[in-house]
Amino acid sequence: MRLIDVAIGKLLGCTSGVDEGVEVVIDYLEPTEAERWADTVKELFDRGLLIKAIAAELGISRNLASAGLEVWYERRGLVSPDGRSRRKALEKKQLKPPQFQAIADEAKQLYDTDLEMSEIAQRLDCDRNTLTAAIAYWHTSKGLPKPDGRSRRKRLPRAGRRG
Repeated sequence: MRLIDVAIGKLLGCTSGVDEGVEVVIDYLEPTEAERWADTVKELFDRGLLIKAIAAELGISRNLASAGLEVWYERRGLVSPDGRSRRKALEKKQLKPPQFQAIADEAKQLYDTDLEMSEIAQRLDCDRNTLTAAIAYWHTSKGLPKPDGRSRRKRLPRAGRRG
């Protein structure tokens, strides 16, 4: 390319005696919003954040975050991963923890006071199944075996008064 010769010739209005060759026109296109967010979205995606969490952190819509991720993969000629498969592999699959996880610590504290499960569930405003899941989650998240509810019920002071 003889850019300098051609530019001087055009500016001075003369020919430089050099064959001008093929004229190439370059159109500059502004990047789309998704293209501008692509690298940032991918960085957060690689940290294991959900698309919803990425969008919330960046203050953009979930659709724009998804589009940015698509652009990142397209630029590199790669196929973007399936979101459902990725979600299964993530440790944190939701923005907010499910109720049984949210109440686990408080449920365990009440459980240790030897209250009956129905009374604990009433205090925590949940059903017994959610409470049972919370107690099980508390133990398994600490690497402990899940407690046996039947043996606990037999040793509770109130258990013998039924009937």
